Amino acid sequence: KLGDIPMSLRRLGVLAGTQAAAEVAAHDVETRLATLQKRYGQVANKPTVLLEVWNRPIYTVGGAQMMTDSLRLCGALNVFADLKENGPSVDTEAVIGRDPQIIVAVAPPGVSQEWLAEWKRFGTLRAVRDGRLVPFEDQRLSRLGPSAVAGTEALCEAINRK
Repeated sequence: KLGDIPMSLRRLGVLAGTQAAAEVAAHDVETRLATLQKRYGQVANKPTVLLEVWNRPIYTVGGAQMMTDSLRLCGALNVFADLKENGPSVDTEAVIGRDPQIIVAVAPPGVSQEWLAEWKRFGTLRAVRDGRLVPFEDQRLSRLGPSAVAGTEALCEAINRK
């Protein structure tokens, strides 16, 4: 969870003998997470989101994966949060069945538009119909550390653009 990062920073600070610097970094992360929660996390009608982390086959993230926590802070719900596996493979039919309101292509640099173009042939999907196909190539989101907070901030901005 993103909320575990400050504790980890403090623990590393003790181990490295850099407690003061670790405390500053931990406090910064706590403040940024609280800001995200206040700005985006209070939304009443949270949209459902498919985070597509690979396109062939389609890989997404399950409920225990840190990116699901990022979505929650952004005021959204992972459409596959009920899956226990961290990186499950899903088929197109499963995506159509869950009909996400937003599809985010969490793709390597230069390919997110290509991944999103593949969804356009499924015009009955709410995300396609409503034009909520979001390219996202910020690699910080998939890192397990403080940079994931910056990735989450960028994700929140991307999915909350009107």
